[in-house]
Amino acid sequence: MKNMIKKYFNEYGFKIDEQQLNLFYQYANLLFEENKKVNLTALSGLKETVVKHFLDSIIVLKYRDLQEKKIIDLGTGAGFPGIPLKIMSPKAEITLVDSLKKRCLFLEKTLSELAINGVVVINDRAENLGQNKKYRGIFDLSLSRAVAHTRILIELHAPLLKIGGEMLLLKGPGIEEEITVSQKAAEELGVKLFDLIKYELPEGYGQRAIAIFKKIKDTPEKYPRRPGIPEKKPL
Repeated sequence: MKNMIKKYFNEYGFKIDEQQLNLFYQYANLLFEENKKVNLTALSGLKETVVKHFLDSIIVLKYRDLQEKKIIDLGTGAGFPGIPLKIMSPKAEITLVDSLKKRCLFLEKTLSELAINGVVVINDRAENLGQNKKYRGIFDLSLSRAVAHTRILIELHAPLLKIGGEMLLLKGPGIEEEITVSQKAAEELGVKLFDLIKYELPEGYGQRAIAIFKKIKDTPEKYPRRPGIPEKKPL
């Protein structure tokens, strides 16, 4: 596995030292072991894990430097993209958020075993965090990977960002259509599409995209709406 990680990371221009390589190796072992007991994420083999979960998570680093940034990963699941990004950007301050307790317990166990500091795990809904003064408007960057439709994610992310902060949504094919129908939501919530980056994963794993929205004004206080409403009644 270590050779596979080095191969694909190097192909995409990522230099990885021995300590980082060992962390990814340990992380993969923990994922496979825990996934036997609890369904954390879809894992069908080493190559898929390295390419679709590790490499796809860190592609962000080709376009943004995360060091010294305050970052939140909403709907992180088994830790994607937050943990791979933290391994590659050790000075980033990352908050991992997931609504399922079993996933959060796995994340806490993983961070402890990997001895990774500077990461906070929160077991809560994004709607609740967005209305919490402790978290509202404090983050430089927010991230989500294949969690929900863009117009839903905008409502969940925008309240958490500082003015000038950026929302990075890691998506698959069809992102243009999602962005088109999300224009009203973006305007209402104070964000604007800044860039759309497309790339191909190796080994035929398909096209991916990163939609980058910048926060240009304060989000109205009524957003996000209470848990479940953004999904049931998207803006």
